[in-house]
Amino acid sequence: MAGDGRSLARPRAQRVPGAHGPHWYSHPLELADNAPPGSYVILNYDEMVREPAATVTDIYQRFDSDRTPSFINQLNEATERARNYQSRHVHDLESLGLNRAATLEQFVDIFERFSFNTE
Repeated sequence: MAGDGRSLARPRAQRVPGAHGPHWYSHPLELADNAPPGSYVILNYDEMVREPAATVTDIYQRFDSDRTPSFINQLNEATERARNYQSRHVHDLESLGLNRAATLEQFVDIFERFSFNTE
């Protein structure tokens, strides 16, 4: 949103699928590359999904932040709900207006940086 209240988002029909995708990866990584060591965390999505409570606990410990018993309880409850959640949505790249080859090309630096399997 602009400072004068105007929306800066383009109407849905004018949006290009994946057009801003690279920015959402490259910009935070540029900030991290220029940040003091230990001042940020890059999460592994698979680990976060597999063990969300452990991931959050690790983040709090890295930054020497306290967790209240209430917070720990809520985190454990949310983790249990997430483990039991089964989405009914099925998405593929094509339904989102994307394709595998273009995605691999567009995000080659991300795939290389994190050693993601591209096979």
